[in-house]
Amino acid sequence: MEVGATVLPPAPIVRNAGMDHIAALSSDGRLLVFPLDQMKRLSGGKGVQIIGLKGKETLKSIIAGKGPSVSIKGTFRNKLKTLLSEEKHVGQRARRGATVGLVNQPEIAYPKAEEPGAK
Repeated sequence: MEVGATVLPPAPIVRNAGMDHIAALSSDGRLLVFPLDQMKRLSGGKGVQIIGLKGKETLKSIIAGKGPSVSIKGTFRNKLKTLLSEEKHVGQRARRGATVGLVNQPEIAYPKAEEPGAK
């Protein structure tokens, strides 16, 4: 492990619960959502690149869920703000992803059934 690196908690994946997408958020506010089928299982502990990072960027969070729609929560002008991911955030594993928009300190989650845009 590199100096200064931290280990993220594991993201549970339950295929029989309908989980079919993975969402990854980088420290610079880029979001990438891709189909779970794109995750390879490698032997020997080689690892798999999830999202493309540059320079000192890090992987901030990763979640698994149902569908490509992800809830993005953060603040804007000191007020809570919630957005839903857009088509520009969906792509191929290991790509850079797209910025989440006007949200500071974003966090991602799959929308609950009662939230708009949830399926």
